[in-house]
Amino acid sequence: MNAPTVSPLAARPPAPTFGATSSATSSTAKIAGRVSAVQIKSAAAYLALLAVTTVIAAQSAMAPWSEFTPKTADQGIFFYEGQLLLEGDAPYVDFFDHKGPLIFLVNALGGVLGGRIGVWPIEILALFFAGMACLRALAPIFGRWPGFLAAASLLIICGKYLEEGNMTEEYCLPLAVIAFAVLARFATSRRISRSSSLIMGLTGTGAFLFRPTELILWAVFCLAILIVLLRQRRSREALAATGWFLIGSLVVALPTAVWLVSKGALAAGFEQMILFNAGYSGRRGLVNAIVTAGQFLNGYDIYLAVTATAGLALWLRLGRGCPKLPRSGLIWLAIVNLIAMPVMFAIIVWPGRFYPHYMMQFLPLYVLPLGAVWYAIIRLIRRRTLLTATASGLAVLGLVLAVLWPGFQASRTWAASVSAGSTPPAFDQLVDVIRQNTTPDQPIQVGGSQSWIYLEADRRAPTRYHYIPFIGRGWEELRAEGMGAISDAEPKVVVDVGEVLLYGGFDFSPYDMVFSTQAQYPTMFMFEVYVRHEP
Repeated sequence: MNAPTVSPLAARPPAPTFGATSSATSSTAKIAGRVSAVQIKSAAAYLALLAVTTVIAAQSAMAPWSEFTPKTADQGIFFYEGQLLLEGDAPYVDFFDHKGPLIFLVNALGGVLGGRIGVWPIEILALFFAGMACLRALAPIFGRWPGFLAAASLLIICGKYLEEGNMTEEYCLPLAVIAFAVLARFATSRRISRSSSLIMGLTGTGAFLFRPTELILWAVFCLAILIVLLRQRRSREALAATGWFLIGSLVVALPTAVWLVSKGALAAGFEQMILFNAGYSGRRGLVNAIVTAGQFLNGYDIYLAVTATAGLALWLRLGRGCPKLPRSGLIWLAIVNLIAMPVMFAIIVWPGRFYPHYMMQFLPLYVLPLGAVWYAIIRLIRRRTLLTATASGLAVLGLVLAVLWPGFQASRTWAASVSAGSTPPAFDQLVDVIRQNTTPDQPIQVGGSQSWIYLEADRRAPTRYHYIPFIGRGWEELRAEGMGAISDAEPKVVVDVGEVLLYGGFDFSPYDMVFSTQAQYPTMFMFEVYVRHEP
C-alpha cells in the first residue's frame, strides 16, 4: 500500500495559544530589556556629564557670552596664532611659541567653525571625553555609580584650574584619562592588547604635541606595564606592545612632521618646543620650585592631596568588594598611581612658576582616588546602620565642602570675569586709539602676553615676536634678538603692558604716548599706547 501523505500544514507544530510564549522568546525579550535598560542608564549618565561639562566650560574666554579681557593671556595668544595659520603663516617661523603645534591647529579649526566661539565646542568635547573616559575606566572596578560620581567630581575640580580655558592642559586631560583607562584595563586582565598599545601611542604622542612635559605620565604608565610583562617572562608580548605603541605614535607624529616640513618649520619647532622648554623649566632653580610647591599646596589643594591618600587607603581596605578587579591588581594600580603623583607634581613645580592651570596635568591621578572615595561612601550607605549613615554623610559633606564646592566657586568666578560687558570701557578706547592711528596694513607691537589686542584691533605684529616670553633673568640673548627685530621693524603703534618693552630695552624715543589705562592682570598693570613720530 502507498504510505499516507501528510499535509505540510499538519507537519507544523501547533501555534501557541493566546498569552503563551516560548522560553526562547521570553529569554530574548529579557536580554533585550536588560540591554535597553543599560543603554538608557549609560545615555543618561553621559548626558549628565555633558551638562556638568557645559557648566564648567562656561568660564572659558571662548564661550559665546565672553569677551577677551586683560586676563585673557594664553587664550588670546593661541587664538591669534590659529588665525595666523589660516592666513598661511608657518608655526615657529612666522610666530614664536614654545607650545606644541596641535594647540595652533585646534584654534585654527575653531576659527573655521565660528571664529573665537568656534573653539568653545572643542573645549566642551575635550572635557566631556575626559569625564566619559573616567566613567569607562572606573565602572568595571567600582561600579557604575561610583564611576559616574567620580567623573562628575573630576569635571567640577577642573573649575579650579581651567581658568579661562583654551589651554594645552585642557586638551591633554582626556588623552591622559584615556591612558589611565588602559592602565586600569591592564590591571584587570593582566593583558595588553594591540588596540590598547595603539591607544597609548596615539594619546601619548598627541599630548606631547600639545605640551611636551605631559609625556612623563605615559612614561610612568608604560614602564609599569613593561615591568610586569618582563617579570612574568612575557618578553614577546612586551615587544609587541612596544611596537604597537610606536605605530600609534607614528600615526600622530608623522603627519605633523610632514606638515611642519612643508612649512619649513621642523627645525624651528624642535628648537622652540624642545630646547626652549628644557631651558625654561629649570632656570629659576630649586628654591623657586619649592616655593611654587607650597603655593600649589596652599588652599584646598591640600585637601585634594588628603582625598587622594584617604581614597586609596579606603579602597585598599574595602577592595574585596570591587566587582572585577582582583586584590593583587588593585594594589598594583594603587602603587603605580601613587608613584606617578610625586613625579608629575615635581614636573609641575620645577619651572618655579605658579600658574593654576599647570595642575590640570595632575588631575588624571585623581581619577582613581575619587572613584575609591565614592565607592567607600556608597558601601557605607548600603550597610544601613546609624554609624555608617553618619560616617557616609560626613564623608560626602567633607568631599563637597573641601573639594567640589571650591572648584564650582572658582568656575563661577572665572565665568563672571569673562562675561559680556565685563571689559572696562577704557579698553574699547585703547582699541579705538590703535585703529585711529594705523591702517590695516600697518603692524603694531604689543608688550607682554596680551595678544588679544591684535585680534580686537584687527592688526598684525611686525615680527614673529607677537608676545614677549623671555623677559626674565637668563634670557638675555633671546631678549636682545627679539627687541632688535622689533626695533628694526619700526611698528607704527606700540602698546606696552606693565613696562615689559621698557624693561626689555626697547627705544621709545621715536614714539609719543597717546593713551594709558590700568588693569588688574595679574597685579595692577599699566597699558600705554605709543605712536611713532611722522618722518
